[in-house]
Amino acid sequence: SNEPTDDPTCLDQEGVGSYRLEGCQLAFSQVWGLMIKRYNFSRRNSKALFSQIVLPALFICVAMTVALSVPDLGDSPPLVLSPSQYHNYTSPMGNFVPISDEQEMQETQLYVDATAQELIQTV
Repeated sequence: SNEPTDDPTCLDQEGVGSYRLEGCQLAFSQVWGLMIKRYNFSRRNSKALFSQIVLPALFICVAMTVALSVPDLGDSPPLVLSPSQYHNYTSPMGNFVPISDEQEMQETQLYVDATAQELIQTV
């Protein structure tokens, strides 16, 4: 019958199954329960599934594709440096930053490497 009893052994066993899981069985049971819970949740809420599973996976694929398509630094041609790239500027007073008009210089003259004497004069 369903009448409450005063037996103390009966109160200790309330809500306890016939056996107790331990170790790997317990871990597997918990993981399986989480997977079932996740399946039921995603079945009811497809927007959450899309935003939590599909969208991040898509972004990872796009990022990896972009990262793999960028050329290596070793593939780029070497930079050509010459003193003619630097103009004969002395240190002006104040916060003056010289601006060169590259377009105008290219139209008026060809770049010529500076001589040793011209380099010494800039210092």
